[in-house]
Amino acid sequence: MTPSIRFVPSGLRMQFREVLGPAAPPAHANPSLADVEDAHPHPARPGTRNAAMTQNIDAPLIPAAYMSRWLALLATRGITADQLLAGTELTPAAVDDPRTRVTPALLADLLLRGVELTGDPALALELGLTFQPTSHGWFGYAMAAAATLREACALGTRYLSLRASPWRVQVFVEGERAVMQFDEHVKLGAARMLVLECLLGGVIRLGEFLLGHSFVHPDIEFYADYPEPPHHAQFRDRVPRVHYGCDKLQARFPAAWLDRALRFAEPVAYREAIAALDQELELAAPPDDWVARTRAVLCDPANGYPDLDAVAARFHVSSRTLRRRLQDSGTTFHTLRSEARCGQARILLAQSQLSVDAIAHQLGFADSTGFTRAFRRWTGELPRRYRAAHRAPRRAERAERAAATTAAGDAAQSELARASDTL
Repeated sequence: MTPSIRFVPSGLRMQFREVLGPAAPPAHANPSLADVEDAHPHPARPGTRNAAMTQNIDAPLIPAAYMSRWLALLATRGITADQLLAGTELTPAAVDDPRTRVTPALLADLLLRGVELTGDPALALELGLTFQPTSHGWFGYAMAAAATLREACALGTRYLSLRASPWRVQVFVEGERAVMQFDEHVKLGAARMLVLECLLGGVIRLGEFLLGHSFVHPDIEFYADYPEPPHHAQFRDRVPRVHYGCDKLQARFPAAWLDRALRFAEPVAYREAIAALDQELELAAPPDDWVARTRAVLCDPANGYPDLDAVAARFHVSSRTLRRRLQDSGTTFHTLRSEARCGQARILLAQSQLSVDAIAHQLGFADSTGFTRAFRRWTGELPRRYRAAHRAPRRAERAERAAATTAAGDAAQSELARASDTL
């Protein structure tokens, strides 16, 4: 059995309170090239919630690799594992087990404890800046294998809740700027700044890996909803330009970057990582979140896009009950199944060498005619035209990607190769 540490310190637990804000629109079944739109943040739709809103601080979502890096960083300041972990159910052996997951509450508590032991509030940001893509498990692996930055951003909007549940993320375009906005849906109390700086440090490192250059760049800006902390001065040569005291927590960069082809795009590895993340969503979803649970089953291609009766049987309820639960949540089984098939169709058309007939068969259609009609209904495009439009930019940039053999890229590829056996 996969070990999960569910301990939540009682003192800190009282500081966490879920904020029932406006419902967010449902995510697509699979992140796709169309999930980042030229629009402002989506308006709320009654009766719907995305995956991030269903997570809570008691769910064991955080990979033990985060704790391992925190212990290593604290060791440089003379703090031992026994000092940090005293009074918790987490042991050094569990931290070393790649299967271990800890709750967001425990992570926040141990960040607070480490800062109190060292007296250094800069350590949380330092921790985030030490993360590698593979520190995030399947989430980092999927981000690295995405075809474009747009696809990676769409993936982040759906799955960030599995690694940073107090925030949900939206990505949208304003004029010539892309905006990544972090919306807080859990109050973290005294731990907020530490968890936030750890998250932002991780975003910076992951973004640098994907783009292949430093985030200390004139076209990248962060907007912070808090005053400038004194310790930020020591990070000015390692983080983007930050505007403090703003209304929103955002990162902004050129919208043209969204269509940049990523250096380590790998369609098969991407699909494998997405399937693993969807299984994590299914496990993390509360029992009464029928939309998240149904979507998690449908968007795993290995399940073969089962019908309503098959999914209901998997949940040990009647088809009528499942249909009613989904309707009460503002959606239908047909809608969720269409989202799943549409998302996978986009990925296969843009990234695979499969024929349209083969894709139709893989998505459960009797023939390509039925698939073509469905795809046109979903997207307004014919499959072959969609494929041609989304493959052209990749062909134009393929030579550039092949030539991008920088020392940093070689090191990152080696890191991925070493880590793949542990995922």
